[in-house]
Amino acid sequence: EKKSAKNSMSVTHDPPSSALFALGLHPTLLRVAALHPAVYLVAYCDNVFLVGPLQLALAAADNLVRRLDDDLHLSVNLQSSWVLAARVRLWPPPAVPAPGVAGGGPSLCG
Repeated sequence: EKKSAKNSMSVTHDPPSSALFALGLHPTLLRVAALHPAVYLVAYCDNVFLVGPLQLALAAADNLVRRLDDDLHLSVNLQSSWVLAARVRLWPPPAVPAPGVAGGGPSLCG
């Protein structure tokens, strides 16, 4: 029996399916975000990025993997998964001595 083009089309080519997938994923992402307020969850389509201090981001990633399985029966493709761990030092910049230290602070005027 020959399949029609409509029946053989992948779900990814069905525009409403992307919106429905995002709506289904949203509550799980909100739960994980609420449990890990120091970690940013950034999601676009089926890509989710976790950004924060390493240990906290890893804990959020573990929680997300478990919740996706429990809530939605989805498994995470670990080969295309990332955890971005932030280690930020905003001020003073590493190459500039702090104000009051020999050499003074950076000029704000350029």
